Amino acid sequence: MQSLLQDAVLRHSALRADDHALVTTTDPTCARNTLATALKQATSAVSVILPDAPRPAEVVMEGLERSAVNWSSGIRVRMLAGSGSGSRERMLAYAAGKHWLDVRLTESRFPSTVVVDLRCAMVRVARPDGAWQASMVRDNAIINAVHMMFVGGWHHGVPLLNDVAVVDSPVAHDAVLEIISHLVEGRIDEMAAREMAISVRTYRRYVAVIMRSLGATSRFQAGVLATELGLTGRRGSLPGCVPRTNNGPAATAGADQSRDTTPLPSSAT
Repeated sequence: MQSLLQDAVLRHSALRADDHALVTTTDPTCARNTLATALKQATSAVSVILPDAPRPAEVVMEGLERSAVNWSSGIRVRMLAGSGSGSRERMLAYAAGKHWLDVRLTESRFPSTVVVDLRCAMVRVARPDGAWQASMVRDNAIINAVHMMFVGGWHHGVPLLNDVAVVDSPVAHDAVLEIISHLVEGRIDEMAAREMAISVRTYRRYVAVIMRSLGATSRFQAGVLATELGLTGRRGSLPGCVPRTNNGPAATAGADQSRDTTPLPSSAT
């Protein structure tokens, strides 16, 4: 996947150098300023695959901090970072107090990317001569490919914080898949909740978790992304998460009608 994306970016760079759909630079200052502009214009979601190299990683993290000062409360950042030596401690220090940030760690290697609102993406790739270049992409095909790569890495990543536990229960998987099918088919909440034998409030909570997990800003977009990921009609595609208790993962969700035993599927929050 990494080599395919790098080839795509480099190929588009050669073919569309004068097209605003892709702007490429090898100048670190230009790349930093371009990234800062994109982050300041964020309105809903930012997905980040942090660079392995310390300095580029610092540029991304500093850019996020500066932009977050002026963001609305609804913007959410998901960051996928390498799980190398000392990474968890560094990320814990960085994430402290940042309510807008979710972090997961991965052992997989991906191209360094920042996707803003599924509207643009900055990708850092190695050129054939070994030098690094940063490309600001506004081509929908590449942006979607980059985002799908991020979503795949995110679902297999390890939450930075240990306040959730991954549940391999078929019930949790089935709940995710059933909700996704309702989203794709456009069913209203009341009808979908009734078919699943859960409360409307619980159903809406599940939908919100799935949307966050997919990085979707609308239910329609969640359905589209789930379809593109091949999650419709498949079993066991997404893990579920429930709060951790002293005796292990909890299996209940509340004290009223939402007290169904279906574990809550979730990204780490």
